Amino acid sequence: MHQIEGRTFTLWYDPAEDRLRMAVNIDSQSARKDLWITRRFLISLVSGAESYLSDKISSTPPQEFSPPSESGGERVEGDVSEEESGYRREESSTRMEIETGVDAGMPDAELLRNFNLKWFPDHGRMLLSLRGDETEVVATLTPENVCSLLKLMLEKSPYMEWGISPSLLSC
Repeated sequence: MHQIEGRTFTLWYDPAEDRLRMAVNIDSQSARKDLWITRRFLISLVSGAESYLSDKISSTPPQEFSPPSESGGERVEGDVSEEESGYRREESSTRMEIETGVDAGMPDAELLRNFNLKWFPDHGRMLLSLRGDETEVVATLTPENVCSLLKLMLEKSPYMEWGISPSLLSC
């Protein structure tokens, strides 16, 4: 599996596919990886994410983060998987910018299969891992950034048509 580090996340709804499309820019604005997010996946993700994130979000600013070793952080049971519809929770860290809008060039997209978080409490950061069939996108984010990304996913989806309550995610 090819691993890349995500820098910016752009989301929009594609009515032809009835899916969300997430463009993840890598080091530059021209290099990116696109992922499809299905209705079923989003519902499973959002319903499990709020309780997991609520205790991680605090009013204190996060400490400076340097990636921990493989043994750092603690893993918590849970996994959002397209096949299983389960929610996988891990504990980790990352920095993120969120953008909205549609790009003119549309590269091929992979179906998002797993959304994993690993929490590193000493650093106040999470390692976000988005996995498709061939690619894993990783980013180090604050819990607030993860919550913003999830809120953006809901905002960009046709949540009413998909049967998702807009108040489902209140973190």
